Amino acid sequence: MTRWCIVFCSVLAACSRAPIDLPEHSDAKSVVLLIERSVGSAVDAHALDAPSRSVDTSDAEEVRALFYRETLAELGLEEGTVPPYAGADGRRLPGPEYNYLHDSGTTWSAAVLEDSELYRTFRLPPEGLKLCATNGGCYPNTVGATCVRPCERPAEPFPPMIPEVILPQLGPCPAGWTAIARSGITICEPRVSESCAPDTHPFLGGGCAMTAPACDLSSWPVVDPAREVLWVRGGGSGSGSTQNEPLGSIGAALVLSNAGAQIAIAPGRYRESLLLQDGRELLGACPLGVVLEGALEVGRSTLRSLSVQGSVRVTERLVLEAVEVSSPETALWIEPGAELLSSRAAIAGATAVRLDRSARAEISGSVLSGETALVMTSATATVASTYLAGLTAVSAGELRLYDSELLALTATASAFVGAERIVVRGAETAVLADPARLSFRRAWVEPTGTGFRLLNGSNTTLEDVYLTGPAAAFGVFSKFGAIVARRMLVENFQRGFAVESTNLLVSASTIRGGLFGVTCGDDAEVRVETSLIEGTADYALRVSGTVNRPGDTYQFADLRLENNAGGILMVRTQVGRVERVVIRGAMREGMQLGRLPDISPTMFAEDVVIEDTQVGVYVVVGSINLDGFVFRNIRESAFRVEEPADTQLTHGLIADLPVAFQVYGSRRDPRSLLTDVLLESVPVVCSPCGGL
Repeated sequence: MTRWCIVFCSVLAACSRAPIDLPEHSDAKSVVLLIERSVGSAVDAHALDAPSRSVDTSDAEEVRALFYRETLAELGLEEGTVPPYAGADGRRLPGPEYNYLHDSGTTWSAAVLEDSELYRTFRLPPEGLKLCATNGGCYPNTVGATCVRPCERPAEPFPPMIPEVILPQLGPCPAGWTAIARSGITICEPRVSESCAPDTHPFLGGGCAMTAPACDLSSWPVVDPAREVLWVRGGGSGSGSTQNEPLGSIGAALVLSNAGAQIAIAPGRYRESLLLQDGRELLGACPLGVVLEGALEVGRSTLRSLSVQGSVRVTERLVLEAVEVSSPETALWIEPGAELLSSRAAIAGATAVRLDRSARAEISGSVLSGETALVMTSATATVASTYLAGLTAVSAGELRLYDSELLALTATASAFVGAERIVVRGAETAVLADPARLSFRRAWVEPTGTGFRLLNGSNTTLEDVYLTGPAAAFGVFSKFGAIVARRMLVENFQRGFAVESTNLLVSASTIRGGLFGVTCGDDAEVRVETSLIEGTADYALRVSGTVNRPGDTYQFADLRLENNAGGILMVRTQVGRVERVVIRGAMREGMQLGRLPDISPTMFAEDVVIEDTQVGVYVVVGSINLDGFVFRNIRESAFRVEEPADTQLTHGLIADLPVAFQVYGSRRDPRSLLTDVLLESVPVVCSPCGGL
């Protein structure tokens, strides 16, 4: 006990001295309340006789100030930390003399310092707010722990910021594509559904492009009269100098012609194997009317408005215009260093077009069909307004695609594929890279299985991409690579993004449905920002793996996670950072840390809102440092803790839920985790409390 002596005087009586006994660990407010109770409100003079000094003065305010300073110094407190609570009329509300620093076991009376301006200059220490918040938002009585007075609010509770989520807009749509609005997102449908006649093929913009125009059996092709022309009709026996004196075979015309000559061919079937070179041109009257049955070997030549039933092998340069080529093997084989220029062509074969090393191709307005539509090995190609009805395989080299539709794409040996305004749909795996560099912009990808499978160092950029598929597959799977995904809409996959040993950035995107939004395995660096993940049957974001990787980092910022089974799950050892995230409507936890007892994740989180979930944060093992949060309308509890480790919670509000804490398997007092946390409409602070 510490004995303080009060010397008081009045105008009607002589001065006298009265002792007051205080417990060893009394706080400043308790001291002053006892002084006021002892001297009475009519007293206008006070004196202090402390063990270290004696003061006798008629200034009551100076005595009060001295008591405060002496007691604060003894308790090691500072002024100016937290403002006092004031009622609606600006006056301090009455309350108990509760020692919120040291539990002395003494219950003080309810004496009140009314109108004490000096009291209002002092601040409650942070420890008081900790205990206040964990006792249901009120200062409790030290004996019965009864809530008797509302707590002071923190000076400026740090409100969580609203995440900035940008919904992808895949429009404006390219010419001929149809804009479709889906939940606030514009999707571009690449082609209208219509059947095309057998002699035509569809373009992506809609409509049918004519590969084989109507053909009159008596017609001739249009030629350039300024150049040499030889005329050919089946059964002819003339010199070939005029239409009335045609040669009977194409081979004869090639023998008689000079370099660069035009060979004009009338409708009919010509069973010949030919060698074309020196710039000679074969001009048919129409593709379906002029049919060459046999193999062609081309040095430097042009084929126009005819059909070839057999393989075409190019050693130098071939120009195709309105030509159909079909073969049971490879239809067009462009040998090393050779060149293909094709427009309005229909090419079909086991392999439609093959480009060997250093070959080059420009293909537009065409249809390539077969088991393999296009195969390239260290070659370069540009494909526009073309339907590739088969696998497109690129090994090394470079392929650029525009306004085209593919069945599937495989890129290997560090090939580069740039694609813009394209559709890939109908195959089990839409795009396989092993490894490759990919750039997709304004694309519609609709596989029957996985959308993008990226392996062994593949580097991929996806922008303005609509990706939809079955719930049993992956939207984007990557192992050992890097991905930048911006303005994407990913729907209905088992996992929208699944990555291991990969650097992943997902920005301004929406992931809907399926099982998981984003899953991260071993050795990954992941950032998901300004995005929406909604309606998944499991966690929106899942970080897991089988080994501990100290280099793993995960950042989730400016996100809305809505109506998923769970919000964020971090299973193993890694460092995760969560900033400006709203988690709403989860059937299970807003966030969960840890599942295995020997693997302990760490999360740093700021500005988090969790509403309408089963549990706010569930810590199985690991630690979370959360600064700035609002937990509201939680069905079970704000925090469920198996082992709190180094968990710290600051600047937050817990409101409108039945239980603040559920503590299992630990004897740590959950109140020690809190700093500047308020509880509103929370009937139970802790239940169960880990045996405390």
